[in-house]
Amino acid sequence: MIANIRDLLRNLPLRRKLLVMSLLLSSFSITSLSITFLVNEFISYRDYISNDIRVQARIIAKNIASPLVFQDHRSARDILEGLKSSQRIQAVAIFTADRQLFTVFQNSDSDQPNLLSEFRRLQQKGADHRVLYQSLHKTARHQSLLSAYPVLEEAIIVDGQTVGAVIIQSDLLAMFEHIRFLALLVFVVALLTLVMAIVLGMQFQRIITAPIDTLLGAMQQVSLNEDYAHRIPETSNDELGQLMSGFNQMLTEIEIRDQSLFERQQQLDQLAHYDNLTGLANRAMLMDRLHQALHQAKRYHQKLAVLFIDLDGFKEINDTLGHKAGDELLKQVAARLSTIVRGSDTIARLGGMSSPSVCITWPQQKAPAL
Repeated sequence: MIANIRDLLRNLPLRRKLLVMSLLLSSFSITSLSITFLVNEFISYRDYISNDIRVQARIIAKNIASPLVFQDHRSARDILEGLKSSQRIQAVAIFTADRQLFTVFQNSDSDQPNLLSEFRRLQQKGADHRVLYQSLHKTARHQSLLSAYPVLEEAIIVDGQTVGAVIIQSDLLAMFEHIRFLALLVFVVALLTLVMAIVLGMQFQRIITAPIDTLLGAMQQVSLNEDYAHRIPETSNDELGQLMSGFNQMLTEIEIRDQSLFERQQQLDQLAHYDNLTGLANRAMLMDRLHQALHQAKRYHQKLAVLFIDLDGFKEINDTLGHKAGDELLKQVAARLSTIVRGSDTIARLGGMSSPSVCITWPQQKAPAL
């Protein structure tokens, strides 16, 4: 399963990978912060209420000590009646030193079931008070952190001697309602934050992927059309901008190399098919053109004319006036011959450095006037 998810993520486009990464990071961060906030709020609120209930338990233990010692049930009930205004106290039980139930108070404003009311019901059925106390005492020591009705025990001490115990069961439903409201509020805020993270993530991933898409399109265009003159506009100075600059520089180097290769190929082609001095076709090109002309004349039943020209006394010119004069003479002759022939005709120099031999071919029946 994990391998399939990894392969799926690996094959996603870069734009989707960035979006998924943004969503995962945002979701993890928002969830972590939300849980941390709610747990901290719950613990802080619970500790605050627990401390408040403990303070009230100490006050009750201090005020009810005298009625407990003198077995004054009426005064004890009057003291406990003052707890009706407290929304956080659900029920209170006062036990004597021998674990006998002295009096029980239940807040009439609370309609929720509680442990003390259940124990009072059991007491009416004849249950032992010690069993009731041990059950409450065990609940107070081992209650769950998520209990909606936690139980707290406070000893009643007179002159350093324990004369009884106060057991209070608090009502934390209001706290849980507050936490649920906070959880709903946090969920709404987290959802809005996640939506904003998606929108901003899509905008930022466009900023990152747009240059990459431009670079990819340029690479495809260069690969298909071999257009090495194409350039990418450099819009930033970050790593992507440096990558685009490097791509443009690579295209420039390729373009320079291709231009150099083309020029060298042209030079080699010139040397292979043309005379270096006069610029006329050489023997190799003449033979190729002659073969083509012969095939064409045969196909269309035409005649072919070949004119061979040699310059008399050319050796004496080289000997008396020098080779430069001879070369200039050959250039002039080649230039004049080139002006009187057609584009379909071929003029070639057959000789070497000192030979003035020139051959002209006409692939048509009618030759031009010399």
